[in-house]
Amino acid sequence: MATHPFAILVDGVNGGANILDDYSTASPTTPWVDPVSVRLKQDASGEGGSFSFDVMQVKTPVGGPWWKSYNTGTATGVYDNARVRFQVSGTTTFLGYITQIEARLAENGVGTRASVTVSPAVSFLDRIIVNKGRKADPSGIYSLENTWMFALGISSSTDQAIMTALVAKADETMGRVSASGRTANRLMVATNTTPDYGSSAAATIGRQKFTKPGTLRSFMDTIKEAAQSEDGLQRRYWVKPNGQIAYQTVSAPPTYANAPFKIITTPNFNTTAQPSTIVARELSVSLDHDSIMKKANFVMSEGWSKLDSKISGGAYTVTDPYSRVYDAAAPNGAGMTTRAGLRPETIIEVNPVPGRAASPNFWSNKITSYASRYFGTNTYPNRAAPVRSISFSIRGAAASGTNVYGYSEGYKQTGPSSYLLTNWEAGQYVSIVSADLDLNGLYRIEQMEMSFESGSMIRKFDFTCERVPMDALKRWLRKAIG
Repeated sequence: MATHPFAILVDGVNGGANILDDYSTASPTTPWVDPVSVRLKQDASGEGGSFSFDVMQVKTPVGGPWWKSYNTGTATGVYDNARVRFQVSGTTTFLGYITQIEARLAENGVGTRASVTVSPAVSFLDRIIVNKGRKADPSGIYSLENTWMFALGISSSTDQAIMTALVAKADETMGRVSASGRTANRLMVATNTTPDYGSSAAATIGRQKFTKPGTLRSFMDTIKEAAQSEDGLQRRYWVKPNGQIAYQTVSAPPTYANAPFKIITTPNFNTTAQPSTIVARELSVSLDHDSIMKKANFVMSEGWSKLDSKISGGAYTVTDPYSRVYDAAAPNGAGMTTRAGLRPETIIEVNPVPGRAASPNFWSNKITSYASRYFGTNTYPNRAAPVRSISFSIRGAAASGTNVYGYSEGYKQTGPSSYLLTNWEAGQYVSIVSADLDLNGLYRIEQMEMSFESGSMIRKFDFTCERVPMDALKRWLRKAIG
């Protein structure tokens, strides 16, 4: 019986019991995970992270190894694309499914060691197809109709309303042919529930048309990009550990850091104070200059400026009407502060031939508005500046209390004199102060990786905080101009 609070549960294996357990010589056929092999990564950019571990089976039972797949539910063995959960004190902190198992004989030639690769639940959105289907009329007759194209929402619909309708549509699609298939997939993605929008603002994006069947992820991307183009707010979606889809804006830095510890570089840290502080290892900063863009050239499939009624009417007389720079005032740019150095340029293609439109839908007006979203602001995100990535590690554990298995829990500040005990999570904002590295502020944790120290169950954490450039929002420009 495990003496630590951690568990790995794999559907169909060991009767659903914990396999991150202590090996027992009395049960040599029971599979168990080698703790030093565990690698768990949380990702706050929408990719979901990853999970991998090695499973030992000292003796292979008569029915075959644990990793053998079966085509019936009567035998014991791992399910196809089996659901995997990592838990801490009974709470699931990672949900995913098996995508690969690589088994080999143990070193002594008896039993097996199997390396398991687990994809995050959000990846399963690529395995759910949404289409229109057909419906019978009240008399039970199916009419001849297009079974591909469908639309969601009305002219006043928000992205959240359409996302709710899309998830319900996905659930309905899965259930048309196989109710058991829908039930099984709901263990990974709970499409029968409304997504979690948190406190995110909704954007009015109007009726959305989908011309042919596609994956749930691709349609969610369509909705996300349409919303981002309307208000410029970055959005992320993922699948929560309980299977519920979350779709929320990337919030601006909060007033107070919401990570469990503040990162300092002086020796007087205190992991139990309010707020809690800690000294990180291997604190470093990387500046990516290759991602800098300072001028955007918009190229359409039609190059005649006379088709833009604003230009042909003489209201816009510049010689390069479809290029925008980051530091010029509107309409020529985004009005940001000029930076020293070279001025890299990029081409953004707008595929449809735009229609000649009157105010306020001139091509030039739309491009000016788009450019301000593309370049960002002087602070965050700023496409005209180097992308900064911050890395650090947390090691060690407390002799007693809640952090005996690694420094994971501390007090975050929630008000002028209020504090709350919390754990590390990707997506939090962490306070980092280091004059030598020019750091003094709140930085978003984009990625967190957890593993165990060799020979123990003490967790170690590796973090990456970065400023991510805004999405290109090309679809919005095509929609706005076309």
